[in-house]
Amino acid sequence: MAYLVEKEFGLGERITVDNFHLVAMDDKARWSVGKFGGWKSFFFGGEGLVVNIEGPGRVYLQTRTIMDLVSAIARFLEK
Repeated sequence: MAYLVEKEFGLGERITVDNFHLVAMDDKARWSVGKFGGWKSFFFGGEGLVVNIEGPGRVYLQTRTIMDLVSAIARFLEK
């Protein structure tokens, strides 16, 4: 289950968001897409894109439940 969180930030404040968690933002915010992690995780893991957002502006983010978060982290831990 996911929840929606509203975050408002001022001029010059920055936030980096996993691309799967960004729902919406207003047109005042400046943004760019970037890479997180190495090329190996980007190509083989299907992850690694983030959105860098700079205020002023408002964004809406999708959160994860604790079990979804545990499952996401568990695949990176040693077995």
